[in-house]
Amino acid sequence: MRSAAGGKLSLSGCGPIGPEVDLGCRVIAALEVTQRVGLVVWYASLESRWLDVEPAVRRLLMLRIHQWIAERVLTSGGQDLSPAVEDLTPGGTLDLSLSPLIPPGEMDDWRGWVQLVVAHLKDVLQWPAARRNEAWAHWLFLIPCSQQAYRPSENTGGRPGS
Repeated sequence: MRSAAGGKLSLSGCGPIGPEVDLGCRVIAALEVTQRVGLVVWYASLESRWLDVEPAVRRLLMLRIHQWIAERVLTSGGQDLSPAVEDLTPGGTLDLSLSPLIPPGEMDDWRGWVQLVVAHLKDVLQWPAARRNEAWAHWLFLIPCSQQAYRPSENTGGRPGS
């Protein structure tokens, strides 16, 4: 929602204001199901970071990935992650949920970013169950934030790496 102070988006008091808030609220709702109170508080405390990510496409992709993490990884208790790993394959659940968020004509521009995030998620999901603690859960959410967005104007050929 838009708060009174500065017109910023806010997850507190979730409502149907826009896609970012809707996705953020879904993440919070899924995290509440895990009954990991510390994780819910941590995630909510970073709402301004999540909602200030630019460009907007990256913000939507990141929040959809956060929703996937909350619903498919953390609600499983972090034990049997094979269904979540399967979701990360090309054409898998995560890929199919991200594609509609990318504007027509920008798919090639964002594909590299998505592949990089997915590769990092796969690596972290392979950690032994004994290491899947609160810090591990935090790291899952930080992975899409740590990858810089590709901006076509920054490259001469219009494609990443050109």
